[in-house]
Amino acid sequence: MRGLVFDKAPCDQCKKHMEQGVILIGIDESRTHDKENPWRTGHFLVVSEAWVRRCVSSDELRDNILKQRVVFVPGEMAEQMLHKEEERKMMA
Repeated sequence: MRGLVFDKAPCDQCKKHMEQGVILIGIDESRTHDKENPWRTGHFLVVSEAWVRRCVSSDELRDNILKQRVVFVPGEMAEQMLHKEEERKMMA
């Protein structure tokens, strides 16, 4: 049943990712009909708490992200982040 969302409780694999950092899930708002269950692009990243602290300027938003451990982001943003990480790995 991979790839299906039945509820908002994280699966065991996602729980492990959430222990490592914060999950960013790419979404496409233009294809979303239910704001509570946005259309996912398939982009999935885990970023460190340090990254969240460095990149999110709003204290309230940053604290909420660190508490929830999962955030929906525009698919374009997730894709750009993945490409930058791939480039970084190729240059190493």
